[in-house]
Amino acid sequence: MRVAFLTYSFSMHINIKAKYFSKSNDKVYFFAMHPRQRTKDLDAPLEYRNNMVVTQLIHDDMDWEQIIKNTWKMFGTIRKNKVQIVHIIDMAFAIYGILLSLLGVNVILENNGSDVILASNDPKLRKRYEVAYKLCRGVVQDSYVAQQAGIKLGAPSTNNEIIELGIDTSIFNLNVEKGVFKEKYNIPKDAKVIFSPRTLRPLCNIGEIIDTIKPVLEQYPNTYYVFCSQIRNITYENRIKQEGLNNHVIYLGYIDNEKEMPYIYRDSDIVISIPNSDSSPRSVYEAMACGSNVIVSDLPWIGDKFTNNKELYIVKLHDEEELLNRIMNILSGRTEINAEIAFNGIKQILDYRISEKKLRKIYTKIIRRKNDKRLF
Repeated sequence: MRVAFLTYSFSMHINIKAKYFSKSNDKVYFFAMHPRQRTKDLDAPLEYRNNMVVTQLIHDDMDWEQIIKNTWKMFGTIRKNKVQIVHIIDMAFAIYGILLSLLGVNVILENNGSDVILASNDPKLRKRYEVAYKLCRGVVQDSYVAQQAGIKLGAPSTNNEIIELGIDTSIFNLNVEKGVFKEKYNIPKDAKVIFSPRTLRPLCNIGEIIDTIKPVLEQYPNTYYVFCSQIRNITYENRIKQEGLNNHVIYLGYIDNEKEMPYIYRDSDIVISIPNSDSSPRSVYEAMACGSNVIVSDLPWIGDKFTNNKELYIVKLHDEEELLNRIMNILSGRTEINAEIAFNGIKQILDYRISEKKLRKIYTKIIRRKNDKRLF
């Protein structure tokens, strides 16, 4: 099967998606969209894309000339290599769904989460979503929350599937060696590590995590906060510097998700993910699989998947006092998740092989019944 994915060049989801199609007769292409304002970082993630054919493209939502050039270049690659499916991740790229569909390409649209949950009220943008949904061959997303948000924006209720991204539990598990990350970054063996794997942007409430650093250090001075994000945020960095917290904060750039991230989770006493909105956070699942004490905000995606205080910890959104209390309780040893139960829960419902079968089945139906609108 020949499949092309289209999304942000720095997406950490693409490697997992590509792994779905690793059979001898599979071929994966990646149209890597890079924001114009970040061209200096253009090649940063490429070293991690060795299992796919990558085409780097500059994307500016307001530059129609560039959008047409990108579309024509992609169409040339699709036609030359007989690509059977183009899977567009994030409705920010809905315009390419429209243009490629009009050129006769089999397009799958994926609601990425915040792109539809926090969709703009701009009527032009909403119309673009609606047209893209009508022209595509199918819609997928990783949660019921994202699915319902997409339907409100015009996504069809049929030809519309929920497929969790999934994680590789042979890589993220309780057998990952401890101490590797600490040794690499010269963190004392007996130090506490609090890790935020989310992007450094306001949506992820990084400021609220920073608010906990001082009070935590007062009681646990041998603690290090680790932030992992390819996107830098000077505001956060300046604040940490001004408050004299630099020696206890480590910034990681782009991290190889499978070769490096498991060791970070394994050495983290706490992993925090408290965004304003979320759909089906892979970083949370990976951390849980590695036995970390994970703190999340009380968002609808959790549903009945996990139990508070058993597999992870849930705090009220923007309740900084509750967040700090959770951190203190974990660091004191007064509370701890059941790592074995958490891992088994992840393996049963979120192993990527389950998602692979579902997505491959959808693609196969589209390819076989190209002219039939009733696909699923």
